[in-house]
This record gives sequence, structure tokens and C-alpha cells, in this order.
Amino acid sequence: MPPTSLSPVTPKTMSAALSLIDRQLVDTINRFLAAHDMTPTQFGKLTMGDPALMPDLVAGRSPKVSTALFLTEWMQHHQRSPAAARLFAEQYRAARRARRANSESEGVAVRVCDECGVDSADMPGMICAGCHAYRDHTA
Repeated sequence: MPPTSLSPVTPKTMSAALSLIDRQLVDTINRFLAAHDMTPTQFGKLTMGDPALMPDLVAGRSPKVSTALFLTEWMQHHQRSPAAARLFAEQYRAARRARRANSESEGVAVRVCDECGVDSADMPGMICAGCHAYRDHTA
């Protein structure tokens, strides 16, 4: 068999891959909600303090990688103990607030995507995790 050539990674192919990952996250969360008799609003409030989290994700909002990992880990904590999940979420949100406050107090601007306003600290590449726009978040 002749060797196959790989297609180059382009903004369009990268965006399609990110969209697939986002859909898989939404599907995972929906299965969790059904298994735990939880509403999307409850899930958003308990995890991120954002009741609109799930409607936003369903509508195409793409979470940062760190947020997606947190949501996945939170669901695992909740399966073991809802109290542990609540503490985990509080610690995560406190750490985010502290990071933002430290950046601001040191005079470091918190960079956000011009298109969608997503914090770009966890987006060192060229594709925005929020809007999938092709832009340089490294500058």
C-alpha cells in the first residue's frame, strides 16, 4: 500500500475538530444530567456559577480546555460525593478569581479574544477556544 499523506491542519479543520470535542462534552454532560436527575440550570450553577452554561454550550460556545477538564472532573467528584463536588467547584472558582486578581494587581492585562471575550491565557495556539476564530493569542 502506498503511504497516505496527511492533510495539513488548517483553521477550518482545527475548528471542525474542536466542534466535535465540544459536542462530545455536551453529550457527556447530558448523559450525566439524565443519570443524576439534574437540570441544565442546576448543573451550570453548581459547576461554574452560571445558570446559562448549558444553553450556551448547546448554542455553540466553546469552553477553554481547562474549563472542559474541570467540568469532566467535577462530574466524577459528584458521582462519588455531591459535597466533594461542591467543594471542588468552590476551590476552582476561587483559584480563577485569585489568578485574575493577581494579574490585575501586577499590572498584567488579562488577555481576551477580541471576537468573543474568552480569556486567552489557556489558548496559546492560533484557534480561539471560545469562538474558533483563527487569531494569534500568543502576542
